[in-house]
Amino acid sequence: MNARTGAPVDPRAGVSLPDPFAVHVWVLGDVMLDVYLHGTAERLCPEAPVPVVDLVRRVARLGGAANVAHNLVTLGARTTLFGVCGDDTAGSELVALARSSGIETLVQLAPERRTLTKTRVIAGKHQLLRLDEGSTTPLDPGRQREQIAALAAAAPPQVVIISDYLKGTVDVSLMAAVRALSPRPLLLADPKRSDLSFYRACDFVKPNLREAAAVAGCSPDQVLHPEVLSRLVATLGCGLLITRGESGMTLALPGQPPQDLATEARDVFDVTGAGDTVIAAFALALAAGQSPLDAARFANVAAGLAVMRMGTHAVTREEIARALEARSASRDGPR
Repeated sequence: MNARTGAPVDPRAGVSLPDPFAVHVWVLGDVMLDVYLHGTAERLCPEAPVPVVDLVRRVARLGGAANVAHNLVTLGARTTLFGVCGDDTAGSELVALARSSGIETLVQLAPERRTLTKTRVIAGKHQLLRLDEGSTTPLDPGRQREQIAALAAAAPPQVVIISDYLKGTVDVSLMAAVRALSPRPLLLADPKRSDLSFYRACDFVKPNLREAAAVAGCSPDQVLHPEVLSRLVATLGCGLLITRGESGMTLALPGQPPQDLATEARDVFDVTGAGDTVIAAFALALAAGQSPLDAARFANVAAGLAVMRMGTHAVTREEIARALEARSASRDGPR
């Protein structure tokens, strides 16, 4: 039962694969390269009490805004990615990966910046270390003007996703350019800022529980109270899809009681990139004509699949179709 409305809420009800035909999505934000160094650790280093990892393989994947774009492509949407990375080896690898994944890639290579890279060292199933590198300062005005000019020259989308990791790509001028788009697209933001009013022009914002609580000025336990959520939605003037980790997610819409969706994940293996999967799946389903609640249910299923895989993973339509078939068979039981 849903304690907020008194009505039963089935997180699987209403879940269907959206038709991505003619859906064009822009993704703007902080693009990253996720690198995984896999190896074995069977001895300690003689110089310090740390394990020695014998490297077996290196895997590079799209991260940040680029992972959002990758998820959209694997879900069937035409996707254009905008952003800025360094004119370096990591930046070239990121752009090549994006293009080979089928993403229309309008990422600028900037000599004055270093590509945002997260390198994880993994021994067996255990992550031992993460190294972060790259430029996190705001773009210089000239570079931002070039990015805005690229938006103006691109084919107009039905949806724009702002993937803001607070690494310098998204600023007031970029948001103003998005607000000025005509015809106006559906606008969603995946934020890292404590001030969600920055995204006030959006139709939906997808904070996590901690971020929503910080904006509301209360504890994470209190932010899901209907009165608190109602005030927060009214203040921002948009819908909220709040991710709650292993507890699922909450959809709050103006003038409606909030809806809680329990997690779809059976085994949580790695949460890396799950938020990117949620915003991509939710946006695609909305653009394809699904209601916000059905779109949230679809995103919930996609996120449940993403966290069952090691590392950043772009969920495919085929994976979701198999999951829905398995759920249907489980519900119907043997005949």
